[in-house]
Amino acid sequence: MARSLAAWVIAVNLVTLVSVQAADAPTATPNGDTAEMARIKGSTISKLVWKSLTAPVLEETTSMGKKTYVIFRGTLDQADWSLLQKANTVELSPEGDFETEVLLDTPQTRFELTAVGPLGEVESEKFEIKIIPTPEVPATQMPAQRLTFSTGIGPTLVTYKQTLIPDFQLIALTAKLAALYSLVPLRWDLGLNTSFTLLKLSSNSSQNVRFLGFNASVGYRIPKIDSPWQLSILGGFYYSTMLIPATGFGYQDIFGPQLFPTLKRELKNGDSISGYLKLSPVTDGISLLSLSNREFGIGAGWNKKLKNGRHLIFMMDLSNLNLELQSVVVTSNAIHASIGYNF
Repeated sequence: MARSLAAWVIAVNLVTLVSVQAADAPTATPNGDTAEMARIKGSTISKLVWKSLTAPVLEETTSMGKKTYVIFRGTLDQADWSLLQKANTVELSPEGDFETEVLLDTPQTRFELTAVGPLGEVESEKFEIKIIPTPEVPATQMPAQRLTFSTGIGPTLVTYKQTLIPDFQLIALTAKLAALYSLVPLRWDLGLNTSFTLLKLSSNSSQNVRFLGFNASVGYRIPKIDSPWQLSILGGFYYSTMLIPATGFGYQDIFGPQLFPTLKRELKNGDSISGYLKLSPVTDGISLLSLSNREFGIGAGWNKKLKNGRHLIFMMDLSNLNLELQSVVVTSNAIHASIGYNF
């Protein structure tokens, strides 16, 4: 009984030891680089053939620290021969297949293999390994986040003229919200954005006038434009209105199609600059009004890349709105500067 109990305890301890060792065994993972091997001129091992002269660089964390190495596989087609790497025997299969592990201490590492025959014949060969870093993928080719959002805020100067109404001027703080979704990466985009008067800073009128705008667009990036330039054509729908308590002043609920091309240039440091033109005819809900009823816009921006991969967005926009509705003529000009952030 005592012997059985002792045997059972030993068996449990052995199983526990094997389990712990298996759990603690380090796992090698590729670090993304590639090792390339080349023979060094000199003596050779005549029957040595490598399966591949490249292999992934592996990393492993052990109790002694981080270990970087590569494993090459080959065949020694010599019966009864043995293979050595330094003083260590390289295990050969019955067919002569083997694998050898080489520690990579420097970007260029050398090692030597020695083959020993059954009659004492000796052949040796030296090899050099170079580490080839994984090439960086250009930002324009990287799989980007498909849905992004951005916010912006800044001052707007509005000068507004209307038949039989005193000229109106407003300096206000305007906020912007935008969302962009990549329908087809690097080709088709869907954009939604809105802007609204957040706070009146100064005005020549006591009336509390606010502006609200919304637009939706689909953009197509022209494929034959070489990097770092990007040309896109956007089209969609817009809506604009003035929120004002007084009657007979301002415009309400104007909308229509819009078309605007944008040109963008990527800079070497990850920043980019861009510009756009916008033409938005006004419709009465059924058909377009005369060509004099339209909004024209132009703008330019600078996207400053941050360390976290996001961007600060600096924009300058100018717009001109003309409306001729019956006997009333409206002209509204706006200059807007903003700083924003995308996420």
